[in-house]
Amino acid sequence: MALLMERYRAYSEVDLNDLLRAWLSKSGLSVDHVTCRRYLVEHGFVRRDRAGQRYIADYARIEVFLSGDVLPFARDLIQDL
Repeated sequence: MALLMERYRAYSEVDLNDLLRAWLSKSGLSVDHVTCRRYLVEHGFVRRDRAGQRYIADYARIEVFLSGDVLPFARDLIQDL
């Protein structure tokens, strides 16, 4: 889901919530946007500023985690939903 975020863009919490809600509503997953956001931060795919007001995708971590042929597949998967 962090791949939904634009590279280098700092999202406000409201903007990130909107993005996650929109994707989750299409995906059919039974997880709420708050839980999703928390997991993205806890697992290091999204970084939060010290004030907790801005979020940015950690593409270096994402690309290491989704190495090889998995990254293009993951990008295609999220775009299809």
